[in-house]
Amino acid sequence: MGSLIGQGIVGIALPALLALVLNGLVLRSSALTESRKWPLIGLIVAGCFAFSYSVIVGGIAFPPREATHWLPFVAVGAVVFGTMLQFTSGIPRSIVRLIAALVTACSVLQSQIFGRWPLLISLEWLVAVTLILFATSRLIERGGAAHSTPTEILLGMALAAGFGGIALFLGGSAVLGQICGAFGLALAGLTVLTFFLPPAHLGPIVPLVYVLALGSLLLNGSLFSDLPWPTSGLLWIAPFGVLIGPPAMPLGKNRNVRLLVRGLIVLVVIGLALVALFLIVQPNSNEY
Repeated sequence: MGSLIGQGIVGIALPALLALVLNGLVLRSSALTESRKWPLIGLIVAGCFAFSYSVIVGGIAFPPREATHWLPFVAVGAVVFGTMLQFTSGIPRSIVRLIAALVTACSVLQSQIFGRWPLLISLEWLVAVTLILFATSRLIERGGAAHSTPTEILLGMALAAGFGGIALFLGGSAVLGQICGAFGLALAGLTVLTFFLPPAHLGPIVPLVYVLALGSLLLNGSLFSDLPWPTSGLLWIAPFGVLIGPPAMPLGKNRNVRLLVRGLIVLVVIGLALVALFLIVQPNSNEY
């Protein structure tokens, strides 16, 4: 029991606390322009994700041999691709986003593609997952910039990741659930920071880290554990609740009310996801 509590503190609470402190220092820094802050913040979030994974799993396997082994590499790779997105535009930007989505899809589906599924089914899954990751990343980045403040977008992502950890844990994957919970806490800390230190924009890096990391976690949970697909789908679309309504001004008078309302919309969708979980499977907990 004591070892489990210690692992929870080191693997979940400590990375979230480190992310909160480091991200706060970056956001408060006057020596960095906004375009330089987000690559650092993305790297901090991804680094804490990898640290949490290392503590909870017991190390980072290299070279990766299983789908779950790719998780820390996906998070860090998302920062690299996200930084490229920040400094590109037009067709090159779409190509970078597509490559990031394709690489992530391959990392999750590799064990199924190579040997378990027929070629046609493998290609269908690969294309479908790639397009979903691509479209979601684009929608959160573009739609969020047009309709929501950075704090609202981060709130939606933090809630989905945090409750996604609970769903993964109850759906049979204690390990993935803890990693996802730590990820949600790191995003929650960033949400609080942007509430008090509101940036002008969010940029593509953190949304891409969120999409690729959470997408990998949910896919692993549904493919290799007992997380129901309806639950994964509802958790996936939950952050889009912050896009409902007219555009908001970061410092508008209705800022707090809008944040509360949009957070409640996200929670309603998450609630439906958890209901689907309890209706479809009997919650349990296993190794993965």
